[in-house]
Amino acid sequence: MPSQSQRQASGIDGRAIAAATLGVLLVVVMASALVRLLSALNHTPMLPTRRAAQPPALSDPDPVGLLRAYQAAQAARLDGWGWEDPAHTYAHIPIQRAMQLLLPASAATHPSARRRR
Repeated sequence: MPSQSQRQASGIDGRAIAAATLGVLLVVVMASALVRLLSALNHTPMLPTRRAAQPPALSDPDPVGLLRAYQAAQAARLDGWGWEDPAHTYAHIPIQRAMQLLLPASAATHPSARRRR
């Protein structure tokens, strides 16, 4: 152990280092507690997003037929109306209709549309 005179000569204050370490530890503990509290208060569960049907594996007996069925199902989904979830929270609409709905809004806000006026 260094003597008192050696510690004073080095210019390092052990108490300040201990206080700073304790302060950092306290901030980490408080941040962790805050994250846990906020996640406990958030009652909205994180739901996984719906994924597209898996494409057929090449080891299937009729991969071409499975691929055509898969492509037909995906095309029907792009061209049809329906619900994404059993609770009827999210819906999908035909892609052409979605583009028609978005086109006037994007044309009004697009910079090139402002220059033409």
